Amino acid sequence: MAEEGNACSDGTATARLNGSPRSVADGGRAAEDIDIMDWLGGSRSARATEQVIGLGTYGKTLTVLTCPSVQDETYQEDDGDDEEDLVKRWTPGFRR
Repeated sequence: MAEEGNACSDGTATARLNGSPRSVADGGRAAEDIDIMDWLGGSRSARATEQVIGLGTYGKTLTVLTCPSVQDETYQEDDGDDEEDLVKRWTPGFRR
């Protein structure tokens, strides 16, 4: 887990890419399998994937953590929403 004031944990692909400003500027990429606890702490170990890309002249990186074994309960209750219902819920409405 990251120490206070650090943007991310030491030893992560993100920390390594951030340590090379040239790689960040060049849009460098990295991906590796990790334990989600490396990023989030806690007591539950779960395999995850860390993907990072340098954002060029912004001097920043974008990191995506994917952990298929930890699912949002919202998706577990998927009753097969039909397309019509999805369109209705996502179509902007205006009051008259």
